[in-house]
Formats: sequence, structure tokens, C-alpha cells
Amino acid sequence: MTWDEVLRSFWYGVLFPGFGYLSMVAWNQKQRKRSIMYGLFSMFFLLLLTGLVLLRFYTPSRPLLYINTGVISAIGIVVLMQCWSYAHDWWSDRHAGQTIGEGV
Repeated sequence: MTWDEVLRSFWYGVLFPGFGYLSMVAWNQKQRKRSIMYGLFSMFFLLLLTGLVLLRFYTPSRPLLYINTGVISAIGIVVLMQCWSYAHDWWSDRHAGQTIGEGV
């Protein structure tokens, strides 16, 4: 595998479960349309990951692959930032008002 295929497969592997997680969070917050959109993004990136595996059997266009790698990397970073924000907010709310040693 070339470096761009490794990078894309890594981000696809982050994106499809990441969007699945965001979909569940949005569903629990009663944001149905956003949840469905995130779920569709999750399926989309799963299909891209599957397509990347199948790409090994064909001759790719290098410039388009590099553009694809950049776009997928940028989206992956944004999704990780959003997941981290949700997790941080949850953790902060869970431990709000507790001092060190309480609840142990």
C-alpha cells in the first residue's frame, strides 16, 4: 500500500464509526434530521473504505487520489474534534460539583 492509501484507510476507519457515534448522540438529543444525516455519512464512509479495498484491483488517477486524501483527512480531523467536544462536555457535566476524592 502507498502512503496515501494507508492515510485514507486510517481516516475512513475513523470516520465511519465517528459519524455513527455522532448519529447516536444527535438521536439522543432529539435531533432526528441531524442524526439521519450523520448515519448516512457513516454509511458513505464505510462504502468508501470498501471501495478503497477494491481500488487495489484497478489503476487509480494519482491527482484525484491525493485530492481525496486531503479532503478525507480534513473531514476526519473535524469529526474527531466534534467527538472530543461531546465527550469532554459529558465528562465535565458528570464530574461537575465533585471535589477530589468524592464519589470514589
